[in-house]
Amino acid sequence: MLLAALLPLRIRATEETNQFLFLTLRVKDGVVTLDQAKVVKGALKPQADSRDAERLQLSLEHADGRVAWNLEIDDPSVQRYEYEDPEHPGQLKSKLVRVDDVQFIVRTPLQVGVCRIAIHRIRKGAERAPPGASVAEKNLLARIDLFRNATQ
Repeated sequence: MLLAALLPLRIRATEETNQFLFLTLRVKDGVVTLDQAKVVKGALKPQADSRDAERLQLSLEHADGRVAWNLEIDDPSVQRYEYEDPEHPGQLKSKLVRVDDVQFIVRTPLQVGVCRIAIHRIRKGAERAPPGASVAEKNLLARIDLFRNATQ
């Protein structure tokens, strides 16, 4: 009953702001940094969780560590390359390559009380958690203050 009473407040806070965060992040040598945080006007479109085996979990957190929102994305440091098979012309081959320096962009809701983003790497082969639940098999890559350099 309490959860049902709090849920409309969370939704209303996001809708009332009519804004979202546009985060430019970088993974370099396994370290995640925030290059830019920008508050953008408009509605955040729904985003599906990654289905990839190698993925990151992004979580918006309150100061006390409570998670307000999370999303799993494909690990941007793992790139898939396709090329024509030289031994079989007309057929494609692919390979996965881990890059040491990659920049990526994430859109997150702007929610009242959220102050940082936590980025975890989900262990390859870890089972998927139900929607809204936390994945136990993950490693913290970074916990970053969002509004230190936010622009509007």
